[in-house]
Amino acid sequence: EARKLERLVDELLTLARAESGTDPAQEFFDPISAIYAVIEDGRLEADEKDVAIELAGIQVDAEQRPIVAGSAALLQRAFENLLRNAIRFSPKGGRVLVATELLAGPPRYRISVEDEGSGVDPALLDSLLEPFVRSGPEGTGLGLAIADRAVRALGGSLECRNGAAGGFVAQISLGAVSL
Repeated sequence: EARKLERLVDELLTLARAESGTDPAQEFFDPISAIYAVIEDGRLEADEKDVAIELAGIQVDAEQRPIVAGSAALLQRAFENLLRNAIRFSPKGGRVLVATELLAGPPRYRISVEDEGSGVDPALLDSLLEPFVRSGPEGTGLGLAIADRAVRALGGSLECRNGAAGGFVAQISLGAVSL
């Protein structure tokens, strides 16, 4: 119970920092490398649940990719929440697809996390990014709210929807700085 309470307080503090803009100082970082580090950590949890994490997307060397201004730690926290939710709601033997794209124009990254779970009640989709809104009996209802606030603090956006073939899709969009 103490650990649950500690996690809840940590999540509330993260949410408050993201909303107030008091997170770590701005840096310039490669968002793909930042999320790949989270994926490696997430594989342990996925393996325990017999869920595969599959990667699709950017085939550009790290040195060639545009960078993002902000806090890599914020992006990692947002992405970790999305990945852990996808693993948690995926069925045993299922998969989580992490897809990354680099869009032209002003350069933008699109990072999607898609699971094979049952999706979310459509009535909840519009409020899912608000604090304490949960799609199931587990959790605190803060993970997606934290992810949304963290991504917005980086100047990006987070969209959530049910997948066309089932499951749930969370998609981060982030502006990048050309090298």
